[in-house]
Amino acid sequence: MLRCALIRFPGIAVHPPICGTRLPDVFTPGRLIDRSCVEVQRCASMDIHVALRGRVLGRTITFYEMRHRRGEEEGRLFDFVGEINRHEVRHYEVDTNGETILHVSVALGYADDMLHEVVSDATKVGRAIPNRWEGGVDVLADTVDLLMSNIANEHEDRMTDPAVFRVHPDPPMHDRPGLRGEIRNIEE
Repeated sequence: MLRCALIRFPGIAVHPPICGTRLPDVFTPGRLIDRSCVEVQRCASMDIHVALRGRVLGRTITFYEMRHRRGEEEGRLFDFVGEINRHEVRHYEVDTNGETILHVSVALGYADDMLHEVVSDATKVGRAIPNRWEGGVDVLADTVDLLMSNIANEHEDRMTDPAVFRVHPDPPMHDRPGLRGEIRNIEE
């Protein structure tokens, strides 16, 4: 029985399930061939961890780090401003109450093993985050603050003073205040 596969049928895009989840019996290799499957590829195991949980506007926000994707830059250029001699790329999926709302790629820039700068790209999924901030609570900025606070906790005494961040929102989201600043711990 396949435990994880990328399944492609003619004219239909099917996203792969999370590795380690058990597929229904209908997806045995023999049955896939009987169903005119064009291509079956076994995928590498996935390493997904809950990085943090928080609350924004009364909704639970969960960041899942895709550890199996660490280091993947996906053709993105991370425009560090400071002098960085090493960087690490991480990928997160952000869910609220079980619904994916955001994909975030984060590049942590280090100067002499001290976190100096974080540059990130955020891609909206669904409609939970408005494209523009027009006053009131900025869901995107508050969500980013949760992640930056988590990074501050992780690096405690291994950050330059100041360590800064910038988030580039992918269209259709627009840039807004709150997507850049000093990395700091949020006190409850």
